[in-house]
Amino acid sequence: CRFERNFIMQKFFEFEERLKLEGLKSMFVTIPESIALDIFEYTDSEILLFIYLQMNSNFLGDVLFCEYDFVKWLGMKPSRKKGDILDKVEIALVRLAEQNFIKFQPHEKLGRNGVYNVHIESDVILKQKFAIIYFDEIFDIMKINFSGCKLGSYGKTFRLLSYFRLNIYQRKNTFFSKDKEKEIAKRRREMPEVFNIHIKTIGEDLNMDRKTASKFVNILTDTGIIVKKKPFHVQYENRWYSPEIFFANAYKRQNGYLLASGEAYYLSEIEEKEKRMKRLHERYAVNYHE
Repeated sequence: CRFERNFIMQKFFEFEERLKLEGLKSMFVTIPESIALDIFEYTDSEILLFIYLQMNSNFLGDVLFCEYDFVKWLGMKPSRKKGDILDKVEIALVRLAEQNFIKFQPHEKLGRNGVYNVHIESDVILKQKFAIIYFDEIFDIMKINFSGCKLGSYGKTFRLLSYFRLNIYQRKNTFFSKDKEKEIAKRRREMPEVFNIHIKTIGEDLNMDRKTASKFVNILTDTGIIVKKKPFHVQYENRWYSPEIFFANAYKRQNGYLLASGEAYYLSEIEEKEKRMKRLHERYAVNYHE
């Protein structure tokens, strides 16, 4: 009987200590890959508008949307001149509707004042890969005091966060195995929750130049939502180069629970990723950058 029990598949949790998320940490918006990656050549207005609409919608996905309230949320002054903020908002509404993410029509009585009835098409969003951004993260980013074009700065920051959420792997907390500890070690070794990439490639993926991508990577990591670590140096034939930078979530949230957070979590994930990368190089020398 003891021999048979050792070979029965059992259900386990990789992270046993789970803290239920509450308040702003329990609520989130979903960002479709096509919006985050600018597949339809969106401006930065669309992602901001889409976030705002989801934050203010009811459980049916309906929103009574006012352009002036949205502009106030951005900390900007309303202007209807061509190319100014209210003009961009109306263009963004149309472009989101063209891709079937929303449906909208002017309010029967307040339409002339920039008020719209908007419905978010949740089924369309879920047909493609999407990123999750939590309300507390949105509030933290909106606290950043950007100078110059706030619309573009907030938009790029949210697009970058969405980009990382789309690419940082997330292991499911539950798994079935005959040997819990052995399987956990294997999962962490083979599927570390880390994304490695060059800044230049991030810029190419998000239609930003390298300098802009680097700037907003630093802005985002300063919030503490995403962490980064510069890689070791690798030597080939007396020449040195740096592999991609490591990026990880500062905490692991899944299915309404906080599963892990802090350096104990993300540094161990990065360490496993480093080990995998080092195994790809026959000759390397290590020189970590602070």
